[in-house]
This record gives sequence, C-alpha cells and structure tokens, in this order.
Amino acid sequence: MYEWKGYSYPQKGWRYERQTMQRLHDEGRLYYPTRQDGSPDFSKRIALKRYLDEQEGSIVTNVWTDIGPVQATSKVDRALGYPTQKPRPLLERIIAASSNPGDIVLDPFCGCGTAVDAAQKLGRNWIGIDVTHIAIGMIENRMREGYPGIEFDVHGVPKDLASAEKLAAEDPHQFQQWVSWQVGGFPRDKKGGDKGVDGWFNYLAEGGKIETGVISVKAGDIVNPTMVRDLGRAMERDGFRFGLFVMKSMPTKGMRGEADSHPLIETEFGRFPAMQFVTLAELFLGLKPKLPPLISPVKKASRVETRASHQKGAQAALL
Repeated sequence: MYEWKGYSYPQKGWRYERQTMQRLHDEGRLYYPTRQDGSPDFSKRIALKRYLDEQEGSIVTNVWTDIGPVQATSKVDRALGYPTQKPRPLLERIIAASSNPGDIVLDPFCGCGTAVDAAQKLGRNWIGIDVTHIAIGMIENRMREGYPGIEFDVHGVPKDLASAEKLAAEDPHQFQQWVSWQVGGFPRDKKGGDKGVDGWFNYLAEGGKIETGVISVKAGDIVNPTMVRDLGRAMERDGFRFGLFVMKSMPTKGMRGEADSHPLIETEFGRFPAMQFVTLAELFLGLKPKLPPLISPVKKASRVETRASHQKGAQAALL
C-alpha cells in the first residue's frame, strides 16, 4: 500500500510491489486516468495495459452468438436474395476448425454457394453440388464477382447445342432455368402455373430506373404463333415493355408476324424491338438479344479478401 505518482492505492492495495510498478511504468504499460483538460484524475484507478496478441484467449464453445445474419447492405457478406443463404463467417469457422489449406471441402447441397465461397477464401479445394440451375447460376456469378480471375469447372450444364436439347427433353423446367440465366435473366423457381412467364430480366431504363422484362422459354419442338401471342398478352397484362421468346428452332413466318405486331421501343440507349426471338444456336454462338443495358437480377457479391498463406493452388468444381 503506497502512493504512486499522486494516485492513492486502492482499498485492498496495489497488485504489484513498487519495483514491479516502476518497471511497468518504464515500459509504458500503465494507463493513468486524466480529465478532459489532460490533467491527472486522481479519483480514478491506474489500469494495466493489455494487448490482444499477448492473450491466449478462450476455447470456442458450441454456442456461437457472435456471428450475425447476412445483410443486404453488407460490404463483406452481402445477402444475394437466396432464401436459405448462410453467413459466410459461420462456414469459415466450421471449415477452418475442421480442415487445413489444400484439403477438399464437399457441399452436396450447396444452394447459393456459401460453403464453397468460404472454402475458396480459406484456400481449400472444393466441390459443390446442386440439382437446380438457379443455384448453379447464382454460384457462378458469386464466385466470379468475389474472386476475379478464378477458374473452376462446371459439370452437368449444357456445353453445346446437343446437350442443351438433351436437357430440354429430359427436364423442361431445368432447361427453362438454364436458358433464363443464359440470356441475362432470372428464372422462375417453381413449376406450373407460369401464365406464359418462365423468367424475368432487369434492364436500365430512362433516368437510371431499373425496369423488368419477361422471358418465355419453349423446350419442345412444336412452337406456333399462338405461343407468341400468349407472351404478348402476358406483357400487356403485367406491363412489361420487353419480352424474349426463347426456343430450340428458328421462328416461323407466322411467329415473326406476331412479334412484328409489337412496336419498337425508343430508349436513351437506342430503339429495340419490344418482342424478340432467341434460339439455342444463337446462344451458343454468343449472340445476345438487342436490349438496353442489363442489370444483374441478383445482388452483386462482395469481393473477397484472401490470405496468401491460405492459397495453395486450390482446385474447384461445381456440379
């Protein structure tokens, strides 16, 4: 119990003897309380400065309350609009605790790809699997936006005209989802009751507004003017200015006549046909419909900062 630099000792005395107190003072490890004018505040206690790199910390328990939900406005873990998206910090903790850089992470139901995103950030090889083209399309966008220059293999999606026609024959709904992504849109996620609408696309309109167009995809070999007329009715009913009719073969003369009955839409980016045809062959040739600038239908993923120590030539595959 002694006075130190004008500060009285606490009720139960100082924790350290004078010699130790002097050493801590010389090392700059003591915090001396001051008033707003900078003068010593002798009514408060001196404190010992502790630094995080000197602390061992505590073992993580099985109750994690420090990880919050994804946020639409977050700059590091942005909500993408997928209904079951998990926070990436949650998957990072799980993967970091149960694997090492260079190991393989398998997520057989990967949804919008949070686990593979965390695996990529931590330098793990990864395999993600999902049955819907909505999920696969979102993951492709997420990984390329988050990790510019990333390379990964995508299996099970059409790579040529023959495989696209095969998907159309085996699973028309998944074909519709895949096509909607290929034209820059977003597909319906449910079967049936589409009223002629299989997907949507967002585009930049006058004054910086974002408006929506409609997509109709026909997986079968039989198409006719009535189907084009149905798309036109859907556009009129729901107030869409633009519509895309996507099909396997070239449109007939009658179908073109139905499309030509719709006007050219004048925009600040030029004049564009209100209704347009897109064929599978054109998609694989890289030909896109003539539209105002398209806006991604899902929220842009945040760019991810990685640690060089984690990256050991990780390989990736998406199925």
